[in-house]
Amino acid sequence: MDSMRKKAAYLKGLAEGLDISDSPEAGLLIALIEAYEEMAEAIDELDERADDLDEGLDEAFEALDDIEDVVFGGAQPVPEDPPGETRIDIMCPHCKRAVQTLYDTLRDVKAPCPHCGKTLYDKLP
Repeated sequence: MDSMRKKAAYLKGLAEGLDISDSPEAGLLIALIEAYEEMAEAIDELDERADDLDEGLDEAFEALDDIEDVVFGGAQPVPEDPPGETRIDIMCPHCKRAVQTLYDTLRDVKAPCPHCGKTLYDKLP
């Protein structure tokens, strides 16, 4: 927004150079230039705040990525569901850990738990 401040200074210089201080329009012109200067300053302050917030958000996202790596053991790609199949989240009845699987696979096959290796369900609940 530096260009707005430069434009405000330029307009102020033009107004002073016109030597119109005795005209009725001079007050209006000076008031408009002063308002323009104030807007430029306010926009500069808002830009600085937005930059600070953006930096803070970047730091927060980086911290969340670090936490996610610790909790989930690194980035894991989410597999895409085949057309017409539904992915469900269940809890292994043996090790009590969360398991994500396709409903049809669980229904048709005695699927093993990826954590403990035991069969998830003989019959679906």
